[in-house]
Amino acid sequence: MLPAGLEPEPLYPEGLRHGFAIALLTGARPIPLTVLRDLLGHTDIKTTEIYLQAVGREKRDMVMQAWE
Repeated sequence: MLPAGLEPEPLYPEGLRHGFAIALLTGARPIPLTVLRDLLGHTDIKTTEIYLQAVGREKRDMVMQAWE
């Protein structure tokens, strides 16, 4: 139990992977989507584009510009 009386959420590989992808897309210098695709092992860029739904419009536009 945490000091505030809360139970910690369990960590799952999918959650860590998602957090990794979002961190790379929302950092001060977001990486191109094609690089993220390669890091995650996706064969289709459409699969990687799903992560763009979790970031704000401005950052999404920056990432898409870097990708073009």
